[in-house]
Amino acid sequence: MNDIKHAFKTIGKTFALWWSDWVNQVVVSMAAVLCSLTLVLAPASLMGIMHELNDLSNGTRTGIAGWWKGFKLNFVRSLVWGAVTLVVFAILIFNAWFYYTLETSWAPILLGLCLLLIFVWFLVNFYTLGYLFLQEEKSLRLAWKNSILTILGAPFFNLVIGFFLLAMTILSMGLFLPLLLGTPSLLALLSILAVRNRLEVYGKIAPLPEDN
Repeated sequence: MNDIKHAFKTIGKTFALWWSDWVNQVVVSMAAVLCSLTLVLAPASLMGIMHELNDLSNGTRTGIAGWWKGFKLNFVRSLVWGAVTLVVFAILIFNAWFYYTLETSWAPILLGLCLLLIFVWFLVNFYTLGYLFLQEEKSLRLAWKNSILTILGAPFFNLVIGFFLLAMTILSMGLFLPLLLGTPSLLALLSILAVRNRLEVYGKIAPLPEDN
């Protein structure tokens, strides 16, 4: 039950920190949304948000300048992450569609498994970005590995975080307005703070002063 408490505390802390710098986050989110319209620049724009929010989580407000710095520094890495993520999503979605069209007794079971894997892969990449900016070794492979271990090691924590993340993503994509109000930054900040919470719980990093 402590993991559930940690999850809700992390979500609350995310909202508080995001709101304290809301104007900057709206500007950064709008810049990221505009870049994402090109599709190719979407991964780099998200990396830029992560860079800027990692600064914010450490007490430094860098705003659009921090976003642009992160965009440039992580451009190549973002293309690799984006390509791998997209390919895996495409395979899973195609399989889900295939099993949905089958008229057999076992198709619903495989469809359910595919949908579960889509959700897990979504959550894996949510944590991957956080780990990429918090771990010492800036390795995508290590970040993916740490993300999978985090999901396996704290199921209750991840259920709360995962369903909140999924709900906010669906809301943002469905209504679009939340995107302009800074939800990309909100969810990216949640990634950083969720990973930080797990690292604190596992004794890998010292808690921030306000967490003590």
